[in-house]
Amino acid sequence: MNRFIVVSLVCASMAGAFHFLYLRNIERRQIGGDVISIVVASSNMKKGKILIETDLAVREVPMDFVDKRTVRQKEMKRLAGLPLMVSLSGGEALQWTDVQERNWEQSDDLANYVESGKRAMSIVVTNESALGGLLRPGHRVDIIGTFTRKSSVTNSQSKTLLQNIMVLATGDQLSGEIEKRGYGTVTLNVNLEESELLAMAEAQGELSLVLRGHEDLVYVEKVPPVTIETVFSENNKIRNELSSSHSIAIERLETSN
Repeated sequence: MNRFIVVSLVCASMAGAFHFLYLRNIERRQIGGDVISIVVASSNMKKGKILIETDLAVREVPMDFVDKRTVRQKEMKRLAGLPLMVSLSGGEALQWTDVQERNWEQSDDLANYVESGKRAMSIVVTNESALGGLLRPGHRVDIIGTFTRKSSVTNSQSKTLLQNIMVLATGDQLSGEIEKRGYGTVTLNVNLEESELLAMAEAQGELSLVLRGHEDLVYVEKVPPVTIETVFSENNKIRNELSSSHSIAIERLETSN
């Protein structure tokens, strides 16, 4: 075979391999990195339950969505015989702070919980913005900022600032226990750029925390800001969808009667 053809085929193969690896890397970043196996509750369990092997299951999640407290699959056997400090729902990831035994020295040191490359940042919350005090460490939240320009309500705007942010602490509480609800700050796991954004947003407006479900890791692209005009517009997409669903329900009810 012509040497030129052989060289061309080799180069083409290498280019194809590099392209595949490039696309694979982009895909990994979009879904949160490589997957890792973590331990989850196999069913609903109440506080005080002594864990046994059948109480536990394994689930794969993107590495970017797992913090240091989350129990890895290789650590599962260490949970057997330990009592739960909190109640858990089926499918909820187990964290070392959910069980009575502490597995780190100085477990009350916040720095132990901060992921590499991230920062712990506290924001001031009210009872309403902290979901009535029901937020607890380990939850993930989206953060919405509401801003008013020139002291005019008509210039107010709400915008989704950050998504899928880990709650490290509520007040001075680092564990998952939710009985203590009187706190005025929530500490978040953010990178440096996100901390700058939150600092500016907190100084210029009001922040609201929106709780995600334990299995909801989806990043929503291109979330548009909402203004007063959006709320009262006849073309409001959300209201139109609700009105449409309501009309369909009424039609089905009338048909069934």
